[in-house]
Amino acid sequence: MSGLVALTLTSVGVTGSVALAPTTAGAATATTPVAGAVTTTTTAHRTTRLPAGTTVRLVATSWKRNLVTTAPATVGALLAAKKVSPDGNDRLRLSPASAADKRAGVAATVTVQRVTVGNVTTKKHVKRTTKVVKDRKRYKVLGSYVKRKGHAGTRTTVARVTRVDGKVTARKVLKNRSTMVTKVVVKGTRKSPKHATVGYSKAIAKDLVRRKGWSTHQYQCLVSLWNRESGWRVSAHNASSGAHGIPQALPGRKMASAGPGWRTNAKTQITWGLGYIKGRYHTPCGALSHSHHYGWY
Repeated sequence: MSGLVALTLTSVGVTGSVALAPTTAGAATATTPVAGAVTTTTTAHRTTRLPAGTTVRLVATSWKRNLVTTAPATVGALLAAKKVSPDGNDRLRLSPASAADKRAGVAATVTVQRVTVGNVTTKKHVKRTTKVVKDRKRYKVLGSYVKRKGHAGTRTTVARVTRVDGKVTARKVLKNRSTMVTKVVVKGTRKSPKHATVGYSKAIAKDLVRRKGWSTHQYQCLVSLWNRESGWRVSAHNASSGAHGIPQALPGRKMASAGPGWRTNAKTQITWGLGYIKGRYHTPCGALSHSHHYGWY
């Protein structure tokens, strides 16, 4: 309803009309546009001109500035007046004022962001990792062995980091190097034959000799020694003396102390035989030398 509203008042002895102004309840209050106000966001420079005869807001977080002031002629003049000194990496932006600032008659917002770019080096302790390698040629009965011990180390990372007003906005890794060395464990997966062959027995012996820290030369001495004793046969038996198996243990039941199935188990026989050699002759070559001299060991 628009125009004047007429109300008739009736009282004792009084009759008349009163004119009222139109009501404003529910009507929106329009904001008068600021003359010369900025309407789009653009990259600014020191020479960028500001709306003449207006006020602007300066936001420069790294310089602890957030204020409204009378606009000088240029952005550079504004920064100089408020002691804000950006360098070539920093960002300047001219944008429309916020809704609240527009109602207060502010024409624009000048934002200054400090941008820093630099290399950051970090060092972190890295625990040793373990890698298990399956060997199809290695007999499963031999279990696993450590091929390389490895060790823990340090991971050094060099990254190019970009910060805007102190907050990281970009990170590019330039170098990433670790001194950690992975432990390598070899695990045999080959099944043992139902009946021990000479080749199988020698393969078992070669591994057990290595575990004792003996050289390849010592293994060759062992091969020669047991070639003449038993031909590397688990069933070799000396009927006259009772010696039995690959190492010709006397009596054969002694080998039960080294594992199961002493009569036919190659690993049990070889384990016992190497223990006997180490305890009495120190090395396979020492046992072979005694055998050459006396005919037995």
